Amino acid sequence: MPDLPIRIYPHVVNIVFVFLGWGTGIIVNYLADVLPIIWGHFNRMKIENGSPLDFFDYSFCRRQITKPDKFHSVRICAVNVLYVSASLWLWYNRLPPIDYALFLLLLFFLGLVFIIDMEHRLIFHKLSILGFILGLIIGIKLNGLISTLVGGLFGFIFVLIIFLFGGLVMKQVARLREVTIYKDALGFGDVLLSCILGLILGWPTILSGLLLAAILAGITSSVILMIKLINKDYHPNLTMPYGPFLVTSAIALILTG
Repeated sequence: MPDLPIRIYPHVVNIVFVFLGWGTGIIVNYLADVLPIIWGHFNRMKIENGSPLDFFDYSFCRRQITKPDKFHSVRICAVNVLYVSASLWLWYNRLPPIDYALFLLLLFFLGLVFIIDMEHRLIFHKLSILGFILGLIIGIKLNGLISTLVGGLFGFIFVLIIFLFGGLVMKQVARLREVTIYKDALGFGDVLLSCILGLILGWPTILSGLLLAAILAGITSSVILMIKLINKDYHPNLTMPYGPFLVTSAIALILTG
């Protein structure tokens, strides 16, 4: 049986990359719950048995944590499955080890941003530091220095203008309608995220990224608005986090690029 190790080797490698993806998903799920408490001082989670958050509870779909939303265990399962799939996909595309590590780390960052912004409407500036480092490294590797820097600068300036202009418009609308706007649809975290994605996608691909994100956000908001109107549950302070749409568009362009 001299060829037995050769036949076994691919299966062992697959198992290794399954565990790498699974481990990344566990860390993403854990930090998505812990960082808002540490950095954002949120206290939205209650522990059923009064014990601290157990890192290993995130290995499976165990519902140890009760939150205001009822999909927490579903999120844990979905994230773990997605990261295992992503790890295997990166491996099957025969990426060199350094590229595999960089892109898995990028997916780690984007996943954290997606979940935290979706659940807490917040993109932490501290987390963006990791994004800038990854954006520069991956952007230069994929697009070259000039395209990377121009893409990042355009993403920052373009979304910053929308952020400032949109804030003024919302204040005027609120004043005319005599209502209070508690949360802007676009925050400065979205501006920084657009800059990071501009570094990663480069120029001119960042144009497609921002356009795709706007289309996805427009379609989603229209569907939600229709549902709210049908259910007579509409209110003027209805907003959606914009970060998940930026992340989704960037991942789509990276996968198809």
